Formats: sequence, C-alpha cells, structure tokens
Amino acid sequence: GLKLSATKEFSDQGIDPEDVDAIFVQSIKIVATSPENTRLDTILESIAFTVQAPGQDSKSLARADLADGTEVREIDCEVVPDLNLKPFATSDAMSVSADISLKQKPLFTTTLRTTITLVVDIDVF
Repeated sequence: GLKLSATKEFSDQGIDPEDVDAIFVQSIKIVATSPENTRLDTILESIAFTVQAPGQDSKSLARADLADGTEVREIDCEVVPDLNLKPFATSDAMSVSADISLKQKPLFTTTLRTTITLVVDIDVF
C-alpha cells in the first residue's frame, strides 16, 4: 500500500503530508504486458477499482466495462470524479484493489500493467 509520509518523492522535496491539500486520480490505464498487444476485450468483461485504508470506508475509484465487438488493447478506466484520496493516503496505509470479471478463462497466462496517475495539490506556503 501507499504510505504518503514514507514516499521518497515527497521527502526529497521537503514536503510533509500536512502540506498536501488534495489528491485526485487523473487516469487509470491497463495494458497487457505478456503477451504484448493482447486483445483485452476477448478476456475481460469489466474491471472495478476500490481504494481502502485503515479508518476509512472503502470507496469506488474507477471502472471499465468492455463492450462486445470492440477491439480493445488498452483500457482507459472511467474514474470517479472529485474523489479526494488525501484521507486514504495520509492514513497508515492506502491500498487499491481490482475486481475483474472475465468473459472466459484465458487460454494462456496474461499479465496486465495498471498505471494510476495522480494529481496532487500541495500548499507549501
């Protein structure tokens, strides 16, 4: 999980967790890394991301539903707008989980890479 106070990028800049005003998800992208260029629409029906942290209620973060007949090799998830992750990120440990619904069991092992891009609003004055 993410622990904001232990994040090197923040501490290297002299930023404390208290300096962070808000954290929002800008995007969540999913691609297959093995085998490369796999059609995800033949395997996945949907994917939903949830964020959790001690002392916080779990919240829906993003989701994607893959339509039949549309060739998909990269998924851009629909992010929940205006969900401030600061209470999660400043807790003891934040984690993000994924719930995946398959259309069918893949014929081969497929490795997915998920990239979550955050926007961090920092007040350093």
